[in-house]
Amino acid sequence: MSEPDDIGNTPRCPIGPRQYYNISTLLTRRRVALSLTQAEVAANIPCSRARVNKWEGGLERPGGEHLCSWAAVLGVELVPVIRLNPPAPGRDHKK
Repeated sequence: MSEPDDIGNTPRCPIGPRQYYNISTLLTRRRVALSLTQAEVAANIPCSRARVNKWEGGLERPGGEHLCSWAAVLGVELVPVIRLNPPAPGRDHKK
């Protein structure tokens, strides 16, 4: 997982809000289709169930490594998904 920098910040989510919404919706639906709980997903990332809940609800966005781990736990390749959901023109993708 990503290590915090000198002041405790972890890397930001590497994708924009619209992309993230589409990806989090996909990952949430995939988790439900696999009959996994948020706690089961969290245990394999590893992180807390509350964190997965916040990611799924859009209250937080995971850093790059957590996002990749979340997708991997559910068997989802992110590269094709990101290519299908490019950032909106003129938007800062790190907000």
